[in-house]
Amino acid sequence: RLTEARAALENAGIGVQVVSVGETILYEEAARTNGVTEVMAGVYALLDAHYAPYWPHLKPAAHVLTTVTSRPEPGLAITDAGQKAVGIDLGLPQVTSLSGIETTGLSAEHCRLRLDALAQPAVNTGQKLWLRPWDLGTCTNLYDLMWVVRQGKIETSWPVAARGQYR
Repeated sequence: RLTEARAALENAGIGVQVVSVGETILYEEAARTNGVTEVMAGVYALLDAHYAPYWPHLKPAAHVLTTVTSRPEPGLAITDAGQKAVGIDLGLPQVTSLSGIETTGLSAEHCRLRLDALAQPAVNTGQKLWLRPWDLGTCTNLYDLMWVVRQGKIETSWPVAARGQYR
């Protein structure tokens, strides 16, 4: 339909210089479509928990670092990364740094984690954990910068260009 629309416009004497498409889930198909001049691929380049299953051959790169602030009872841990740190509109973030941990809820400032028997002895107060946000679109806009880490070391930072631009 896209190329048909372009042809119809051009047949009507309206020049089309840019054919821009975007949708994370279809970025590969869009890139193969003749006549497309720009692909706004969305979050596929960094991946979030929502889209990662569609591309198992890619390694998700976007994470939020959180700290375990309490272990109030066996099988439960609380961290300092809630809705204001990872966003929440469609789903909960996933812990990626240890197995056996399930995110069960977020408040504004905290993340609630259920720990299975294997994870329980491995999670301690003060420990850092990586969370993969469910939706980068509602997470990224919460930050001024994205820190770029390679092999455990900060290499650079990327400014979030649209941060604070809602007016």
